[in-house]
Amino acid sequence: MPEPSREAAVPTEEERDAELEKALSDLHLVKDDREIAGLRKAVDSMVCGFDEGPRPRTIPVGATEAAVRS
Repeated sequence: MPEPSREAAVPTEEERDAELEKALSDLHLVKDDREIAGLRKAVDSMVCGFDEGPRPRTIPVGATEAAVRS
């Protein structure tokens, strides 16, 4: 029975890159308490911005751009 070559046992750069990509992807799925708190704060800020943001205006038909800006 032939002996496997050493090169076959060593992962290629592409294989290592794929393993690293998978590991990093898995780490992105796991959130600690600090990350969750940051996400909640960001969502709260966004909701506040929508609640307190500019209100839509009714623009009369035929209004010029200058009139709308003022």
